[in-house]
Amino acid sequence: MKNKRSETSNYMRFVLLIIMVLHTFSLQVFAQQNTLDSLLAILQKKTTPDTTRINTLNETGMAYWKNGDDSIASNYHKKAIAEAGKTKFYLGEAKARLQLVRMELEHLSDVDGAHLQLDTAYQIAYKRDNEWIEAMCHFRRAQVYAMGFYEYKDTIPILFEKARLLFMEADDKSMEGAVYSELASIEAGEGKYAAAVDYLQKARTLQESTGDLNALRATLPNLGVMYLNLKLYDKALQIFDDASSNAIKLNDQRVLAFIDYQKGFIYKEQEKFEMALAHYHQAAILFSNAGAINVSTNIYARIAEVYLLQNKLDSALYHNRMADSLYKKNVSITETFFHYTQLNFAKIYLAKKDYTKAIAYATEGRDTLIHTNVVLAEELAGYHQVLAEAFEATGKYQLALQNFKAYKAWSDSLINDETNQRVLTSNLTYDFEKKEQATQLKLQIARQQKLKQSQGFLVVLLIIALAIGAYMLHNNKRLSQNNKQLSQKNAEIEKALYTGQKMERKRLAAELHDNLNTQLAAIKWYLEAMQVNQLQEQNKKLHNKLLVMTDDLYRDLRLISHLLLPVALEENDLEGALNKLVSRINESSKVFFTLHYRPIPLLPEHVSHQLYSICLELVNNVIKHAKATHAEIYILQQHGGASIELRVEDNGQGIPAELINKGIGLQNINQRALALGGKVAVQNKGKNGGASISILAPLNKVMA
Repeated sequence: MKNKRSETSNYMRFVLLIIMVLHTFSLQVFAQQNTLDSLLAILQKKTTPDTTRINTLNETGMAYWKNGDDSIASNYHKKAIAEAGKTKFYLGEAKARLQLVRMELEHLSDVDGAHLQLDTAYQIAYKRDNEWIEAMCHFRRAQVYAMGFYEYKDTIPILFEKARLLFMEADDKSMEGAVYSELASIEAGEGKYAAAVDYLQKARTLQESTGDLNALRATLPNLGVMYLNLKLYDKALQIFDDASSNAIKLNDQRVLAFIDYQKGFIYKEQEKFEMALAHYHQAAILFSNAGAINVSTNIYARIAEVYLLQNKLDSALYHNRMADSLYKKNVSITETFFHYTQLNFAKIYLAKKDYTKAIAYATEGRDTLIHTNVVLAEELAGYHQVLAEAFEATGKYQLALQNFKAYKAWSDSLINDETNQRVLTSNLTYDFEKKEQATQLKLQIARQQKLKQSQGFLVVLLIIALAIGAYMLHNNKRLSQNNKQLSQKNAEIEKALYTGQKMERKRLAAELHDNLNTQLAAIKWYLEAMQVNQLQEQNKKLHNKLLVMTDDLYRDLRLISHLLLPVALEENDLEGALNKLVSRINESSKVFFTLHYRPIPLLPEHVSHQLYSICLELVNNVIKHAKATHAEIYILQQHGGASIELRVEDNGQGIPAELINKGIGLQNINQRALALGGKVAVQNKGKNGGASISILAPLNKVMA
């Protein structure tokens, strides 16, 4: 008995099962509902059987399958087979039959039907001499055998190798990589993890060369499984995270479910039971939504196992019954799934001290293994352990001793296997390190050779760069001198321009003050001298309106005159001019103004003129339109002295939204602000009433 070895652990058998399932899905999953809608629309338009319609039927079937609607998907593929037979479109028929086999790999409820589909697809391949169809038939047949049919164990690698060679001839790198992944699964099932990793690396290289994310959807998770079985859990979790990122891009729920299952196992082994349960439950939901009932059976059994480890026996029993019910209802392969739930039942009832049921379940499980050709050391050890403890508890010491001896024998074989695995892990880690060192050495040598080859070229480039640098330095010096001269000329031109503008403003201001203002004053006197008592009421109103308009026009002309030539600014600096302005306004206006002038650098004359003009415009707007009683004028430095701000705030009615960006006065202010390199900000104060208009300009540009 000690010479017998378990072909695979309970866990590894399930992992291999899911790996086979994962390899059955290769198409990308993006916007599935939109894809379905567009495919159904094509089928509605194209009702006559031809190659396009048959391809669309197959694509529609796959879209429904990816949505978890397997029965609808099956109907579309059967339609494709029927129409392909009429039109002699053999490739469409073969793809439909192969897809039906692919779907059966998830359920295993009609394995004989899957073989019949494959037989027909083989006939098509041979009749049409199509290597790709033949390769797919070998590939799918091997996958079906690998789902638990141990009698075909020796046939599986032969079929995969035939498929690989044919895929190479067809230059299908994605499927060639898929074969390597399947071969890795076989090696892993025999505990040959180094060989499995080697196969997966080959698969990854081939599949990455295609740039197809779907090609990596199974390879990356399987690589994580290899690390898991080597008990390199941190590395496994890292690989699973990479696989999750890839699956999320593909919107692939099945792969995400598989990864959740693997993470659940890792956290269980690390005794992080709550995290394990969270991932197991998520995997159960995802697999159930995808219709993978056979997989869900095992996951519920695993959940029961975690609850058993936590001594939550009722929860363990509930979930194990769920697993057992699903198994008996949906799964047609007995050997693969039977012991998942059977051993759990035996252990749960033993923990509940229901020794009669514990003995019954353990005996049935043990006898099932004894009467088959399959040697499962882990399960046999588990059954004998339960029987030994149950018989001892019930006083049947002779039977307890017999089962304890059997348990010890099978446990020793498991310990030997685990010891070998640890040695393998150590050797594999050493091999990885050696390969990594060899790779680094090769890269280093390649870099050195490349460096030597480029040294001469770099020397030439250095000489050219020095020559260019010297030339650029010389040109830069000349350009700097030219810029300096140009700046001086620009300053002279600006000064002359400002002087000319100042002279013209004086002339226009004098013209306005001496002529237009005098004439407006005369008009006002004539209007005031008129006898209005004898006028009709309508004419009296017109007379009053003319007087008001004359007053407004007179004030506007005086404002324009001040804007053109602010006398106060000619006689004082900006602060003095604004103080005089505020004093004069407060004597005659209904709005009371307050000036807040913080110390700022002495400003150039043209800047002071612009700020004064902006302030006059804002003050005039407040007096004429704001309906305010008080206003504040601020001139101060902001941002640590980097900017200068002019702001006028009032407590009036605010500025209508439609005028904030369209008002003539605000547009004029904006133009003047732009001349200073600044910008205007307009804000209504909300429920408290009033408005705030500020101009912020960079001081370095203002002082330039």
